[in-house]
Amino acid sequence: MKNSKELVFAKAKVNLALHVTGRRGDRYHFLDSLVVFPKIKDKLVIREASDFSVSIAGEFSDLVNPEDNSVIKAYDLVKEKLNSNFSIHLEKNIPVGAGLGGGSADSAAVLRYFQEKHKIEIPKNEIIAQIGADVPVCLSEKFQRVRGIGEITEEIHESNFELWMVLVNPGINVSTGEMFQSLEEIENKGLESFKGFKTSKDFIEYLQRQRNDLQGVACEKYPVIKCVLNEILETKNNLLTRMTGSGSTCFGLYSKMEYALRAQENIRDKFKSWWVQHSRVF
Repeated sequence: MKNSKELVFAKAKVNLALHVTGRRGDRYHFLDSLVVFPKIKDKLVIREASDFSVSIAGEFSDLVNPEDNSVIKAYDLVKEKLNSNFSIHLEKNIPVGAGLGGGSADSAAVLRYFQEKHKIEIPKNEIIAQIGADVPVCLSEKFQRVRGIGEITEEIHESNFELWMVLVNPGINVSTGEMFQSLEEIENKGLESFKGFKTSKDFIEYLQRQRNDLQGVACEKYPVIKCVLNEILETKNNLLTRMTGSGSTCFGLYSKMEYALRAQENIRDKFKSWWVQHSRVF
């Protein structure tokens, strides 16, 4: 049994809109956000072992602390309920400090694995959200609305239209805490109400009326993020351009795969050091 292993995936998270609506007394911020999960992912190999261990490889492994990370924090929440120890190998493909919730996605993947494969009851969302505000929403990887401090999640039925995304990261690590602390207006309106989206046109028009409340302060502190947004905006057939999370990754939306591929290649050709990936959204 200890030789058996399981391959688990953790998809990147993208905030199509992110409204900051208030702050609790403990300094956690209230959010209202629409979240999707493109097919860009970290990989985790989990297997039974004599002792617990975490190893890390992959393009962005150097940016993860091997002694203190979200995988260890997630394991600590359930280890007392397990009948044996486990080793976890993480292949880190999602940029770090990038607004893509990679650490939260890894935590959620660990919790989901033990819940599904070992029938372990995982803690409530209020506890899980203390690892990272994005951990509860990452448990599902469905199109969702997120509220509260991240613990209130609501699945949204995906529409039948096609939508593609290009993600661009300029290679800088942005502190989520720093962005929230720099925010002057914290009591903003939540998302506009909606009942569903029948066409991509309806959806894009809705998103255009929403915002990311952290985008302005991120662009002010890191001008390269504004540069990224401008480069995406200039691509052909772009429907929407916005920053995800607290940055530094930005995205563009497109109606067809060929448009997204063309945008990806154009930006890659122009900025060799930037991380640029396309993916289907719906």
